[in-house]
Amino acid sequence: MDSFQFSISICSLIVVSLIVFIVIIRKSENKTSYLWIFLIGAVGWLIAFFIRLIPLQLIHMLMLLLLGVDVSNPENIKPYASHPLLLIWGPIFAGIFEELMRYLCISQFKDIKKDKFRGPFVLGLGWTTGEIIYLYGITLINILSTPDLTWTSEPWVLVAAGPFERLSASILHLSLSFFVFYSIYEKRWSKKYGLWLAILLHFAFDFIIVIWVLSFASLSFVVYIWTLEIAFFTCGIVLALITKYYWIPKQQKTYLIPQNHSSLEEYPNAKE
Repeated sequence: MDSFQFSISICSLIVVSLIVFIVIIRKSENKTSYLWIFLIGAVGWLIAFFIRLIPLQLIHMLMLLLLGVDVSNPENIKPYASHPLLLIWGPIFAGIFEELMRYLCISQFKDIKKDKFRGPFVLGLGWTTGEIIYLYGITLINILSTPDLTWTSEPWVLVAAGPFERLSASILHLSLSFFVFYSIYEKRWSKKYGLWLAILLHFAFDFIIVIWVLSFASLSFVVYIWTLEIAFFTCGIVLALITKYYWIPKQQKTYLIPQNHSSLEEYPNAKE
């Protein structure tokens, strides 16, 4: 598999996302608002990603110091890259920062709340597209700019598995957008179950990587990567089914009477 095929893979994934987005906005009376929602999702992910890097680096430094590592020499840090005390914080911060930012985006932009399906769906689509372009795009560029790599080398295996992983992550982000969306209409923070579940589920999804690093590092690299991707995809499908057939029907009543607003005039799709 050559670089051209890999380029086609990522482009195809982005094109599919854009086609779905175009279908949604063509059926909408207000095309401009859904374009903004899409962009809000992409920018929201970028902000959450970069903000969490600061406490993540600080906590990693603290953990290394507690382990007695001389952090002044980068070579001393490398053996601890897979240490549980360092690995655990990535999933924790991803769940907290991304879902709180998702909540902020939904709560602050009223256009997202006008439609109980298109609002969270388009936000989630923008969210995952921002992640695809930044994370997978950078990986692809780095691989293509590295000379003398064969298609069986580890970096190429990562790129080959990338579209499959991004598909799983897209399913996750779309599902979690609905969890967070309905939590907007819960008055008390202690009862915003959708938000807390979104944080927990996001953490659990990312924690799969930690499990694989600690438990299956002895597998061959190809088997290691593809079993990890299958685990991601399976969990994503299960979450999507739970979201569609249980969580959304269960939370419909919270949308019917928006509790944070005095009138339903802003919500033409809501029913009294």
